[in-house]
Amino acid sequence: MRINRVVTRTGDGGKTSLIGGERVSKGSLRVDSYGEVDELNSCLGLAAAWLQEHGQRRRGGAGRILAIARSQVRANSSGISTL
Repeated sequence: MRINRVVTRTGDGGKTSLIGGERVSKGSLRVDSYGEVDELNSCLGLAAAWLQEHGQRRRGGAGRILAIARSQVRANSSGISTL
């Protein structure tokens, strides 16, 4: 098995680069919000998978609501990353 490494040579120092090159603290509200939105999308996906596993259809009811919510979360997460 071969493991490829990604090396940026910018060091860590508790900072990360954003789109546009700005460097901010990994503990910043903006970076934290990325993780929170990602976590929300994961939870919605888990709920959708549970419904599907238990015979619920995606076309109606809770499955449909979850599909719409996940779509909106994904659309908004890309917008957040470019603020």
